[in-house]
Amino acid sequence: MATAAAPRDPGLPAVRLLNAWFCPFAQRAWIALEEAGVDFENVQAMSISKDEVNYDKTPELLEANPNGLVPTVLRFDENGNRLGCVYESMICVEYVHEALWEAGGKAGRIFPENVEQRARCRIWIDFVGKKLVPPFYRMLVKTDEAEREEAKQSLREAMVTFAQAMPPATDGPFFLGKEFSAVDISFAPWAHRMFVLQHYRAFDWHAGAGGAAAAGTEEEGAGNRESTLAGMAMARFDVWMGATLARSSVVATLAEHAALIGTYKRYADNVTTSQVAESVRAGRALP
Repeated sequence: MATAAAPRDPGLPAVRLLNAWFCPFAQRAWIALEEAGVDFENVQAMSISKDEVNYDKTPELLEANPNGLVPTVLRFDENGNRLGCVYESMICVEYVHEALWEAGGKAGRIFPENVEQRARCRIWIDFVGKKLVPPFYRMLVKTDEAEREEAKQSLREAMVTFAQAMPPATDGPFFLGKEFSAVDISFAPWAHRMFVLQHYRAFDWHAGAGGAAAAGTEEEGAGNRESTLAGMAMARFDVWMGATLARSSVVATLAEHAALIGTYKRYADNVTTSQVAESVRAGRALP
């Protein structure tokens, strides 16, 4: 039976983020806290072991989260007693909005006020988790060249679909237009890591986004139109990516390129023991 966590110094911030600087899932919660203007402690609770394959985790993380994963968000009352422990990255983002921002955040909303728009955000967050994030890891972890190429095409097509769901850039650069939201947060960490795919897998997300045109005049015309639409979508994606990665709440969380190149070598060499990599190898959905 788990024991209650001991109270801590009540003078510390009420929110404590158990984080890992290299983890894109943890970065989602980190961005949300920055965006909402919530005072919080940022604690590095997981690091890469000296063998550069496994992970070292703090006792606090292992006690707080049964999965031993980041992000984990802890909240305390004025006496230092723990009120809550929340994990799973996008659940943390929702928690930041619903509990922490509404209780005293100093900055903007993460989800729109309109209920239909909030539902639309959740639909596209689900798309990010199912269609955009998985091929990123398949491209890195898979050793078969044909499977890597399939992952490249899947990611390009998903990026096109994602961008086509956005309003014109003239209406604002973000997924909802002028308003930054949880949808932007959900894919921002991997948008930042596109250079990792370029480095290890020579991935060019603009190449072949619309697919090759078929033979024959009519088929060629349809293929060219598809390619043109895909090109327009990728241009819109580039606008989104530029604005999202320049957002102050995102900039505050960005790791340096060289450091991330080093951490992802484990994936490119297919030696990492992360749950994400193990799921890719087994052909399972990401945890």
